[in-house]
Amino acid sequence: MIAQQYDLPTGLTLAGFSLVPWQDNKPIVLCTHGWLDNANTWLPLFGELKQSALASEYNWLALDFAGHGNSSHRSLDAHYHHTDYVFDLYALIQSQQWQSVTLLGHSMGGIVSSSLASIMPQSIERLICVEAMGPLSSSEKSTVEQMQNAFRSRMSVYLKTIKQPSDWESLIKAKQNASGLDESHAAMIMERNVNFSGTEITWKTDPRLRTQSTLRFSDEQARTIMQNVHCPVTLIMGEDGFERVALQATSRQSWLSQFDSVHLPGNHYVHMQQPKALTSLLVKHLDSLSILQEDVISQNQA
Repeated sequence: MIAQQYDLPTGLTLAGFSLVPWQDNKPIVLCTHGWLDNANTWLPLFGELKQSALASEYNWLALDFAGHGNSSHRSLDAHYHHTDYVFDLYALIQSQQWQSVTLLGHSMGGIVSSSLASIMPQSIERLICVEAMGPLSSSEKSTVEQMQNAFRSRMSVYLKTIKQPSDWESLIKAKQNASGLDESHAAMIMERNVNFSGTEITWKTDPRLRTQSTLRFSDEQARTIMQNVHCPVTLIMGEDGFERVALQATSRQSWLSQFDSVHLPGNHYVHMQQPKALTSLLVKHLDSLSILQEDVISQNQA
């Protein structure tokens, strides 16, 4: 993998890695991760892609969100709102002048990518979400309670000393218990989330990531966002994935003009557990996108 780093106009730096050396004339697949994970969540897929023709046809970029992995933390007076993550990717694409981007997002990455696709239709060619079906939403009646819980969680972070990992084995076991990942995949993610100094292990991740959100979109706002996603959308679900995602897929798919979904064996981390099957799906969907783009070019030239 080839390390990549992007300095945003805001002063933040986003870090990640590409599969092959960057080629400015190639379309981009921007891969984003879930909450408290990092770009390493895409290593199993990138390993499979190396054997595919897609490896050289696209620029494959796995990115750490702000506060995660090797990317910058936000300033001390800031927090981590959904719209801030969306703006980070918006600023990245705008500042790099990328024109043809496919968004591939797992969990929080898919949620953020859904909002991004709605506001950047001129740059986003396709949206592929793994275990995510649009923005999180809740009733307007929960607004006060949501803010109360969020502010309590913020004060808790500010007032307490952050507990650092005691040892590597316990850290991996805790990630396994929380995610259902096997040991190798849990270690793959956690290696990028911590610093090692001799026998000492410390967190790279910003502790403010664990605070609750102050606000959620209403259901109507989520509907409006998804109805403004005009590119093809594919949802990939694990057969033992989050029930919330399956329910949202049933209730929200009518909000999208171009939608298909696929179930694969696995849980919420199905993209790590089924990299070969996911690669096959990407070959199918990205090839169809290439054919569509060629047809549009031919029509424009006629």
